[in-house]
Amino acid sequence: MRIKDGLKGRCMNLSGLDESFLMDIAGEHGTPVYLFFKSKIVERYKAFQETAAKYFGDFSIAYSYKANRLYDVCSTFKELSAMADVLSDLELDVAERVGLDPAMIIFNSPYKTDEEISRSIKMGIGSLNIDSLEELKRVEFLVERANSGLNIGIRMRPKIPPPKTFALPAHFGLDREDLLKAVAKIRGNKKLFFTQIHSHVGTQISELNVFRQNAAFLDETADFLEEKGIEVPALNVGGGYPLKETPGLLDPNTPDLDDVMQEIRRGLRGKRHIIFEPGRFLVGPAGLMLTKVVSVKKDWNGNQLVVVDTSLYFVNSASYVSHRIIPVGMGGAEEETDVYGSSCASIDLIRAGVDLPKLKEGDLLAIMDCGAYSVFLAPDFHRKRPKVLFVDEKGLREVRE
Repeated sequence: MRIKDGLKGRCMNLSGLDESFLMDIAGEHGTPVYLFFKSKIVERYKAFQETAAKYFGDFSIAYSYKANRLYDVCSTFKELSAMADVLSDLELDVAERVGLDPAMIIFNSPYKTDEEISRSIKMGIGSLNIDSLEELKRVEFLVERANSGLNIGIRMRPKIPPPKTFALPAHFGLDREDLLKAVAKIRGNKKLFFTQIHSHVGTQISELNVFRQNAAFLDETADFLEEKGIEVPALNVGGGYPLKETPGLLDPNTPDLDDVMQEIRRGLRGKRHIIFEPGRFLVGPAGLMLTKVVSVKKDWNGNQLVVVDTSLYFVNSASYVSHRIIPVGMGGAEEETDVYGSSCASIDLIRAGVDLPKLKEGDLLAIMDCGAYSVFLAPDFHRKRPKVLFVDEKGLREVRE
């Protein structure tokens, strides 16, 4: 698309936002609109990489495509030499389009179609992590039919103490008793090659001990297998790294990444290769949504209440985390404000009790840190999905796919 000269070369990062730039964006493209910054993705990835390197010598980072599979986002991670954690053929499509080496792809999901498994065999991906014995049976049939090999990992259901702030997923992975059955089948099949064991326990995890317990569970499971003569090349500790920028609504405690890495390190006695699968942590702060105030009211207690032209459905993570909301091009004394979306759904509350100046119709707000999940989980429930803009060293362009 053609970019107006006034927007070229401006606001190439998300630090110290240029308010006039955002106002020009809203003027040219309208609202609501998503805006993503490549520089912030690079900054977050390097911060994660540097923090992990303080505690681990042999590790890989696999960006979780489900957080945001925009081509330009995934291409940025390819430039950074990140692996890819995918869950469907849609994400395999993107990985191929950005030119990612198939050996850098890990396929994780509780269900993979026969077509997706066959495609993974043909591509020669780094690891397809089975989620059940039923799935392994289908894999065995498909590699035999293709007369070709496949790298196989095993997703485990973590056997750790129940966390205080969330429920462990019960439907992911194999139990210990099924693990030996799966490994026996893999080792007995000359077309299957064992790569890793994997366990992912949740998202936006605020309890540090959960990271340590999950790592220890994987470490102990690997020891159990190696005592039986089964080498475990890698431990995949999954994701769930909390964003301090968006504290959870139920538990606002958000530990530092450094503390998280220390806990994972404490859970591991061995020196096996470690795989991390961050998603939201890397791309959440790289995106924002510009939205316009359409009406100003008072709530039942007389506090300021505004309705904006976006909705909770376009910023879906607002249902479980608190997004920063920043006024653009205005200041003044702040007051407690509830920000509602305009979907005509009673649950459409984007943020309650946020401090904002006195607002009026037409004022512009930036909803921060919504770079993860929002774009691809946004429905056309009440209105057409918003434009998606991407800012990099080349300038600004529309990238909705």
